[in-house]
Amino acid sequence: MKAILLVGAGGFFGAISRFLIGKWLHTYTLFYIPWATLLVNLVGSFLIGFTLGIVSQNGVASDNYKLFIVTGFCGAFTTFSTFSFENLILIKDQNYSIAAIYTLVSFIGGLLLAWGGFELSK
Repeated sequence: MKAILLVGAGGFFGAISRFLIGKWLHTYTLFYIPWATLLVNLVGSFLIGFTLGIVSQNGVASDNYKLFIVTGFCGAFTTFSTFSFENLILIKDQNYSIAAIYTLVSFIGGLLLAWGGFELSK
């Protein structure tokens, strides 16, 4: 039951955070890039790397952090489905180069930030 509450609480804060960032960045449409989704996915990648780095050093005692931050908060904060749909819209609107840039920045940036977070946690 404790695990469910940790995931639920983290998910609540992650979803609210994503909603607020989306509202804040909704007016910024420079180059048709979906900035809010890009930002939450990159920040979420860093947080996951950082948290899992801490958990890997501290063992089972840190499982609560993993449940709250990684599974709960980041699970609700980040969004692959919105990223996919936004790319679909970019392709449908024939913004092929923007879709390619958005995809590359999302994947490469996400990997680098997850790695950076993991390394920083040491």
